[in-house]
Amino acid sequence: MKKINTVILLFLLCNVLYSATYYVSYSTGNNANDGTIESLPWKTMSKINNSSFLPGDIILFKRGDTWREPMVISSSGHYLNGFIEYSSYSEGNLPKINLSTPVRGPASAWTLTGNNIWSRSLVSSTSIANFDILHLGVWTTSPNAKYEYYCNKTNKILYLYSEGNPYDYYDSIYVAKFNKPVIDLNGKHHVIIEDFDVLYGDVVSHTASPQGGIWMDDSSHDIMIKNNVIHHCYGGGIKIFGSRHIDISNNIIRKICSLNDGQNGDGIIVRHDGDHTNPIVPYNIVIKNNDIRYDIIRQGIAVVCGDKIQISSNSVESGNIGIDIEPIPGYPNKVTNVKINNNTIDISESKNSYGISVFDPQGDDISITDNSINLHDKAVSTGINVRGAINVNIYRNKIYNCRKGMRILYNAEVDIKNNFIKGGTDGSCGMQIIYGSVVTVAYNIISGQYQYSMNIGHDNTAIELYNNTIYGYKKYGLWSGSADIQIIAKNNIFHSTITGIKHIRIGNTANIILNNNCYNQDGSYFAWGTITYNLSQLKTNTGQELNGFIADPLFIITNPSNDIDFDIQNTSPCINEGVGVGLNDDYLQNPIIGNPDIGAFEYQ
Repeated sequence: MKKINTVILLFLLCNVLYSATYYVSYSTGNNANDGTIESLPWKTMSKINNSSFLPGDIILFKRGDTWREPMVISSSGHYLNGFIEYSSYSEGNLPKINLSTPVRGPASAWTLTGNNIWSRSLVSSTSIANFDILHLGVWTTSPNAKYEYYCNKTNKILYLYSEGNPYDYYDSIYVAKFNKPVIDLNGKHHVIIEDFDVLYGDVVSHTASPQGGIWMDDSSHDIMIKNNVIHHCYGGGIKIFGSRHIDISNNIIRKICSLNDGQNGDGIIVRHDGDHTNPIVPYNIVIKNNDIRYDIIRQGIAVVCGDKIQISSNSVESGNIGIDIEPIPGYPNKVTNVKINNNTIDISESKNSYGISVFDPQGDDISITDNSINLHDKAVSTGINVRGAINVNIYRNKIYNCRKGMRILYNAEVDIKNNFIKGGTDGSCGMQIIYGSVVTVAYNIISGQYQYSMNIGHDNTAIELYNNTIYGYKKYGLWSGSADIQIIAKNNIFHSTITGIKHIRIGNTANIILNNNCYNQDGSYFAWGTITYNLSQLKTNTGQELNGFIADPLFIITNPSNDIDFDIQNTSPCINEGVGVGLNDDYLQNPIIGNPDIGAFEYQ
């Protein structure tokens, strides 16, 4: 045994001693050079793609240089002997892998086909066109405005809108040159890709793989993608298909397009590989500290299926959904053990948006914590959307300017605590819980001009509503319709200065418990079935709210705006007036002392 161990040790030592660093420069290199000396680098990407490397080898590309060939990783590292690393050397801009080709000229290449539509032949078909440096083209089969285009992929003919010859109308036109991803990690493992400018990844057809900027499949594992800039790619910036042990960190992703088919255009996508009926599921995927912005057609980050997924500390400023957990309906793929935490989602583009959406009837063990979401009051916008998933925890998020702060539906089982929801100028509802969902809502603050601060609906929905501060609603603090709904609401503050509102509107009163709640104004503000009461009448006629009362809760700020403004003064009538509901700490995780205070804050 000792002899065998000695042989293994010598093997590992030899491998470390023989690992090498290679240099590549398109501007100064020559493939006939040794390549292991910085002053004698190799030149082309094809040289790299056709060379074999050992675990521990490092391949460095010169900053400021550009290659117009795809990178196809040729070798794998080893879990003991080390990763193979592709990175950069020297100073200046990141080494660029640019698979585009200019097609603006010559003017004679263009033919007018009518109605300001011009065409020209291409060497290869394309999914991507970019105009005037900054404008990512818009794919449409009927171009009718500037920057709109279409490519007949069978005949390799590009059609685009132009008021006059495109050579004169546009300053520049670039299309993807290859029907391939920029960096292909198919089948490789223990590889690091770092410090590249990656652009113009394409695909033969919108249903084919591989595609996008950086792509890996089900046989890829132990891959690190970090500190890259990925842009102007079709289908996705980074695409992970069934891979395992993947770390995607500190990348900038922008301008990711699709063919308007609704199937592609994600900043980062994690999904299964293989047949839908027997999918190969991604496992242990870390997506952190990435910056995703500008012209992301679909989702900033999308997870179609996977197990043990961590999405943390990313900034998402583009896409119709910031972070999307959404398996393909009808197939046995699902998403489990997901942590979405400390992300900033701030989408001001005109498209309608979700901040974070979990659209998964099979999803389990999903944590959504400490995220900041701002959707800038778009007409259709929801901060956090959960459909059907179970064992979902939504804690300590801050949601701003969404028409719906949260929406929980279709038999979801969710725990919602310590969140701050602040509506915009014309919010629909702060929190909507419908279609048979079972939810605990505790120590949250719902603020802003919502029509419905809490909207509860449809049969078999059950909600426990404890120690929330519900403020500023235009119509209803708590609303439920005629469905068979179970609601227990205790220790909450309901506060609106608008006259004629309803603090409480309950349609079906059979399974409702209200007690120990504080309301800031009295009057005909309690609708119980078909009858409207003031608080005293509600107590007398229904037996509800026997310990409820009317009082100013005395927030520390008279007109509160930020979350901490809703803390209470030392003379607040809400102190020690709550009833125990089995919770141990408040909105700020301060401990509950004695009887709980009413509202989201325990006075300290």
